[in-house]
Amino acid sequence: MKNRILTICLVFISAMTFGQTKKYKISSKEQEIGSLVMNKTSVEGDRHIDVTSKIKVKIVVTVDLQYKLKSIFKNGVLDYCSVIIYVNNHVHSTSITENKGDHYLLTVNGDETKKVVKINFSEAMMYLTEPIGHQWVYSEIDDVMKSIKSLGNHVYEITNPKNGHKSTYYYIDGVLDRIEVPDSIIPFYMELI
Repeated sequence: MKNRILTICLVFISAMTFGQTKKYKISSKEQEIGSLVMNKTSVEGDRHIDVTSKIKVKIVVTVDLQYKLKSIFKNGVLDYCSVIIYVNNHVHSTSITENKGDHYLLTVNGDETKKVVKINFSEAMMYLTEPIGHQWVYSEIDDVMKSIKSLGNHVYEITNPKNGHKSTYYYIDGVLDRIEVPDSIIPFYMELI
């Protein structure tokens, strides 16, 4: 009887949860400097996206940069997001975005700000979905809305309004294949492994 109940529970859980993983290599000047892993699970219609990135670069000294992002979408709208950025294994910054119904509460390093905007598309989602028809994307890491410009042939330019930096996203069959980030302290690109 216990085995039957366990089997029924496992079938029920697997029927409600669907997952997907994508791995990217991060390179700069033809040298691999890190990796990014995106995991998506769907539980009862909610979309959970977890992104973990690790980069190790030498500027003047060696810097170990990591971030962990978790976004939850309910009914097609961002419900919750957290981002923790580590520099040399120490917490550098934290950010939480929470849907409060008529607004979002944004908490960055303990400071709270109210955002009145509807977020239905984020940078974490760009690993899963080509941004066809979207003009704006919420950046969980930068806490801003970035513009999306289609360059044709499944290529998109994303612009950060804080600094004007541009990134280019390339899709093949609706799947993010690579990103070029030339306007960074260290220009880099990511490609699907």
